[in-house]
Amino acid sequence: MFMSVPIADLIAPQWWVDTGYVEQLLAVVPPVGDEEGLFDFCFAEGKLESPMMLGSNAAVIVSGRKSLGTLSPLRLKSADASKATFEFDARPRPNYLWLNVIPATQQIAVLNGVHHLLALLAAGRPRAYCLIRGGPVEQVFNFAADPGIFKAEHFTANRPPLLRDYLDPAISDDVGIRAADQFMRFAVVGPEIGIVPQSE
Repeated sequence: MFMSVPIADLIAPQWWVDTGYVEQLLAVVPPVGDEEGLFDFCFAEGKLESPMMLGSNAAVIVSGRKSLGTLSPLRLKSADASKATFEFDARPRPNYLWLNVIPATQQIAVLNGVHHLLALLAAGRPRAYCLIRGGPVEQVFNFAADPGIFKAEHFTANRPPLLRDYLDPAISDDVGIRAADQFMRFAVVGPEIGIVPQSE
């Protein structure tokens, strides 16, 4: 469902946030009354850095915000008797505000968009546009594999971790984490040449 929700009491899924990224987003939070700008902020698209060539048959794309998506299928751009040209697209992933209603408590947890939501909250914006779904959080988060996520029992506790806690100096603390970028590397493999029967 598409909804507008109050954000201060949203359950925050992760222990930490990148405060530098929040400050960058805070600088571009749309002013009060700009609903179109708020919609665009809540349903942002990731951004890619300029690709770098690695030799003659490989390239790498870097994203500082882990917004890399996938490659499109290979397609034929043009062909004639002298040349055939193929192409594909590397696209960033959508970075939409995506929330989940927890069936046991009817509270709402953030599935994606903690930094955007925190920037809105820090800017004094009480609500955000989002996509919202229902279902057990175990279907979404891999609690066993991701140590940066609160465990499932925290989501249904009497006092779960909330988005506003990041802004409360009595609760939050600075933690040094090495900054890391995300990259996608792809290469053109050697062509396979074989023999097939001639068509008649």
